[in-house]
Amino acid sequence: AGERPPDSGSIALQKGARVALHDQRPPREAEISLGDYVFSGRAEMQVQFRDTDTANLARFEEALHALVAEAQRAGPCDVAIAPISKSEPAQMDAGFQRAIENAAERHAPGLHMRMPSGAGHDAIYVARVTPTAMIFIPCKDGISHNELEDARPEHVEAGANVLLHAVLARSLYGRRTQNLASRF
Repeated sequence: AGERPPDSGSIALQKGARVALHDQRPPREAEISLGDYVFSGRAEMQVQFRDTDTANLARFEEALHALVAEAQRAGPCDVAIAPISKSEPAQMDAGFQRAIENAAERHAPGLHMRMPSGAGHDAIYVARVTPTAMIFIPCKDGISHNELEDARPEHVEAGANVLLHAVLARSLYGRRTQNLASRF
């Protein structure tokens, strides 16, 4: 737009990138995702911290506040934080996680791994009322929660089979089968 200097959006994006790419290294199991949007004369960046440990989340938030304060002092444009939402991570049910791992080993031997998730999935809310765990399947280029997400049909099928067998193992049917098997 003609009413702003030609590089003010660029300066805002550069400042956002400096905040985003500051030399803060999260623990390897943490995930930080960024998205940026440019408007006339302004840049916005969404920062989302994910971790299963609330102490790590607090450290990330504290570090972000320090980086933003430093960027604000350095100028030439204003930098501020405006929280959108915040949620506490939910602990997944250990028994369900074991059932998922056993089912995954049955359907994808040696090709599965346990992944912590501090994501804001429905699981946060479901975990408040019932045992909960999550199953992830591979997506092309690791992209998920995005219109570019692309999973191969055989991965979707394997994930569905893992879910089916994990639920069966945790059900009354699964307990009866395990009890019968233990008698022989």
